[in-house]
Amino acid sequence: MGLIDPEYLRKYYAGLSDEALMAVDRSELVESGRAFYDEEIERRGLITDDMLPRVSTVTAGPASPRLRDVKRAALVACIATVVGVAIPMWNVTRQTLALESNIGKLGAIAAISVGYVFTAIVPLFYFALYRNEGDLPVSRSVRWIAMAAAAVIGILGVAAFSGWMASFRRESVLNSAGRPWTIGDTSTVLGRIDDLAGILLLAALFRLAGEGSPEGGVAVSKLLRLLTKIAVIAIHFMAVVCVIGLAATPWVYSYIRARSLQMGYANATVTFSRLAVDRVRTALEVISVYTAPFVVWRGSWTRVASDSYST
Repeated sequence: MGLIDPEYLRKYYAGLSDEALMAVDRSELVESGRAFYDEEIERRGLITDDMLPRVSTVTAGPASPRLRDVKRAALVACIATVVGVAIPMWNVTRQTLALESNIGKLGAIAAISVGYVFTAIVPLFYFALYRNEGDLPVSRSVRWIAMAAAAVIGILGVAAFSGWMASFRRESVLNSAGRPWTIGDTSTVLGRIDDLAGILLLAALFRLAGEGSPEGGVAVSKLLRLLTKIAVIAIHFMAVVCVIGLAATPWVYSYIRARSLQMGYANATVTFSRLAVDRVRTALEVISVYTAPFVVWRGSWTRVASDSYST
């Protein structure tokens, strides 16, 4: 039997669709065919089940202390996030329903549904991370991203907490009574607890970086793999939205100022610098929330690419 032309193999795999390429059983390929197959998979940025390690059905050894820390932190973060977003999501739901006369009933339901779906991505990822059995890949090259995000969350949280504490001070010498506690204050406290839980998880991922199983494999559950991909897609979408929001800041400020003048008053509390700072802070908060899924996803991709090059 004659040798197969390498150029033919390269063109053959290049002509397959993504679905057909991923349906190929890599274990049945000869060495030369496997090389061209891996080359095409890497070129398209695909990850197949043959390239990703699966959860072993054999009883695994005890998890490392740092991995147990990550799982415990993930569970705490999951609970804290669910509790922390409960009041804000309820407020958003009420406000959206109040706009039903403007956007219609279906529009209100669609907006609420999208909001709940995006809000559920992160706590579901935390739960999948807690339920994941076996090893977890965290690349050393991205460990500082986790620590930087933890620092950003901490700085923003301290700033918000300081402003919240200042709101309880008496308004004047004549008024010695502080303002009463509201449900918004409860939401603020729960939000800061959520921030602390997120920081602990990112710190645990930072400490886990570089650890691997003795065999060099990484057992990642299908649920974690799926939710990680969804979260990464979400962070790319949210990043685009944040960039558009920042770019539109001058237009938004001009619109608010024009509307204020039309209504006959000057809103001195809304300045361009304050509006820009608020949008930058919101963008940093959103991106920081999705950092943990990105770190896990990036670590998995780096590990898979390393394994494919070594074969």
